[in-house]
Amino acid sequence: MKKSTGALGVVVILGAAYLGTTWYVGKEAQKTIEAAVAQANERLATLLGSGAGVEPGRGAARIDIDEYQRRFFSSDVLYTLRLKDENDRPIDIALKDHLQHGPFSFDAFRDGHFMPLLAYSKAQLVATPATQSWVDSQKGGTPLLIRTRVGFGGAGQSTWTFLPAELASQDLRASFSGGTVVMDFSNDFKDSTSTGRFQALDLDNGQAGEQLQLRDVALSSQSRADDGVVQTQTRVTIDTLVLGNAGDEAVTLERLEAELDSEQVADILSGSLRYDFGRIAVGATDLGSVSLTARVRQLDVTALTALATD
Repeated sequence: MKKSTGALGVVVILGAAYLGTTWYVGKEAQKTIEAAVAQANERLATLLGSGAGVEPGRGAARIDIDEYQRRFFSSDVLYTLRLKDENDRPIDIALKDHLQHGPFSFDAFRDGHFMPLLAYSKAQLVATPATQSWVDSQKGGTPLLIRTRVGFGGAGQSTWTFLPAELASQDLRASFSGGTVVMDFSNDFKDSTSTGRFQALDLDNGQAGEQLQLRDVALSSQSRADDGVVQTQTRVTIDTLVLGNAGDEAVTLERLEAELDSEQVADILSGSLRYDFGRIAVGATDLGSVSLTARVRQLDVTALTALATD
């Protein structure tokens, strides 16, 4: 009897300790996520210029946490990315997130991740006026699934899975093969490395008689922030790009590569952009290959954004 009583006591103590740890980690996860969103908004304001805002002084784009319902073992969060179009009309993109608190998550175990975490998140796109047709294309599903591991020390990984979609409006038809983007974060979420790929995107504007085809698109990006300096290296490759107009011969670009290297301190940007076209053709006429490079130094992003807005 004494042995069984002692064993039961150990189980009770361990269970209480785990519950206390889970409650604490859930609280820390909320603080970390809120800090990461605030940091992302600061980065957006830096990259886009602080002068043009969705609201005065808040940058040309921002992310809001509209809801955060924290429970003992999990939380439900609603994020909204708020933008404006060229006519100053709002564009809202919303994600509904269900995250399980660490240090150990059943969903993380099931997906093959066994290291302690702050939280394991599963988010999906939800309908807004801007994304309603995209969501409707999945016939009850969601076109975007996001799985994120939020680790300790500001590290983590997020995998974005875009499902195939067929969209049609009065003027435009779009066919998308689907694709995946994987982002790794470190250094208190200040540094990131991203890779992504999709196979095909077709756009057909029947009213204007314009068509665009993209095949085998890959991207990679590295971003590092240190002492107010943001350094970014981005590379995009497209195997084939075809642009056609009704009654005209199509323009075909093959083995297209674009590389952007930039460094930004506050609102001042310096960098270079290089385009390589492995082959350019208009109809059956082969125009050969072309390389283009552009460089900027000490460009005031705020002034440029204000000029574009005017």
